[in-house]
Amino acid sequence: MRSPILITLSLVALGCASSPEPTLSLEEERALTEAIVQETQALRVEARSRPEPPLRDEELEEEDAEEDNAFASTLPDLEDEPLLEADPEEQGPAHVASFSLRRGETLTHFARWAELPVEDIADQSSLELDELHPVGTEVLIALSPEEQTAVEERRERHRVQRVNHYIASRGGASGIGFHRVRTGESAWSIAKNSQGIPVWLLEAYNPSVDLERIRPGQELRVPLIDDTVAEAE
Repeated sequence: MRSPILITLSLVALGCASSPEPTLSLEEERALTEAIVQETQALRVEARSRPEPPLRDEELEEEDAEEDNAFASTLPDLEDEPLLEADPEEQGPAHVASFSLRRGETLTHFARWAELPVEDIADQSSLELDELHPVGTEVLIALSPEEQTAVEERRERHRVQRVNHYIASRGGASGIGFHRVRTGESAWSIAKNSQGIPVWLLEAYNPSVDLERIRPGQELRVPLIDDTVAEAE
């Protein structure tokens, strides 16, 4: 349905086209102008209150693309700008951290501690992922000094948690004892015969000792497990 104002304008236009002289007085023109303004405002209010139909996925994608293009047009053209090169002095020398694999540790542990893919750890260390690596295997990881410190702290925290969990499962420990290595003894025999503990636990209590090369007369720290002490009594 056409608006009355539009009908009036059509009639006026037809009248103006058929007559060489204007047919409206000044007062009539002012009244007509005010009526047009009021009708326009009413149409705007009606358009704002009318709910818009939901956009289809294709329309949403087109709107997103238009917004992206509009934003991209505001960016400066960087094609002719020289590329910034890193200053070698600011980067510092490359640093490769070396770790000696302990019992119970795997490449996956180091990947978690270093927050790197395990494939990267294997490649940097020239090791196979699907193989069991012996104790003492060198694990190499490219790390900054700060990152190496973080890895060492996480590794130590893991060792402490593992020890505490095992000790708790045995009823706790009453303290730390010392065992003097005798001729013919090995780390395995000492761990099994003295306290009935796994070798990795003996290694955890002696982190600076190479248990593969112990010698007679050497003293090792051993935990005094409560259930073993109770059995001996």
